[in-house]
Amino acid sequence: MAAPKTIPFLIANAFTSDRYAGNPAAVVFTTPELDLSDDTMNKIARNFNQTMTAFVAGGTVEGDEASFDIKWFNGTQEWAICGHATIAALKAIRSTEGMVPASIKTYRFRRRAGSDLTIVVLVEDEQFEMTIPATEVTEITGEEASRLRAIYERAFGKQLSVRFIGRGGPGFDSYVIIDIDTQDPLADYQVNIEVLRETGHLCNVFTSESLDPGTAFVSRNFAPLAGLPEDHVSGSTNSLLAPYWSKRKGLGASLMPAKQVSPRGGDVGVTWNESERTVHLKAHAVLVAGGELYL
Repeated sequence: MAAPKTIPFLIANAFTSDRYAGNPAAVVFTTPELDLSDDTMNKIARNFNQTMTAFVAGGTVEGDEASFDIKWFNGTQEWAICGHATIAALKAIRSTEGMVPASIKTYRFRRRAGSDLTIVVLVEDEQFEMTIPATEVTEITGEEASRLRAIYERAFGKQLSVRFIGRGGPGFDSYVIIDIDTQDPLADYQVNIEVLRETGHLCNVFTSESLDPGTAFVSRNFAPLAGLPEDHVSGSTNSLLAPYWSKRKGLGASLMPAKQVSPRGGDVGVTWNESERTVHLKAHAVLVAGGELYL
């Protein structure tokens, strides 16, 4: 009987240096010869049962840059972008001996789904700086705002002091951010995830100005329609949060320390570049497990 094929994997927590915090992601190293179908990759992600699994292929080095292809699955569907799994992928790459020279500081991740999306990650003293697209946030008003507010109050089990509800632009139009007053502490609430399904939006991102002077804003992200009850620490939501809070607080291109106040929690430094329409995220990551995946 022939031995099964095996491929290596690692699991890393992104947006933290703590092995028991941040957002975990599995990272699977594939090759073109394997030709894994999307269905197979989604099943593998379901087996890992992490918030996200990144499938990484390629590894070409030109000058002082390395380039990889990447796809993201969470066991329910493929995702168009995932910040924390990209950070985890880079941590896995840099922790795998011989994959790229240690001197490489710039990494490009190209989404392998017919998209021109490329995520650039820089490395400095093992802190990762990732560039992702920014999107404008358009306020939701009228009957739709009233409908969403009623759902959110049922999900939280109380009346909320909502200051703003808005959705992202193209590519992020399934993301909604809800700014609630600091008198409603985000970290303290148990949220009814099933009720949030009624919004019809992929990501429901609750945010507040932080009471900690060292933190610009806090947030929590719930995505039950995507099979993700709560995203422990999210990268892609900052495509909306960075422009929103930069404008609201008048900070321009200043670095904004942010916290995701989910039960696991995590930290990220956020900067909005308005002219380039990009968001820069600074974060750490830590390995927690690794092994061989049997196909």
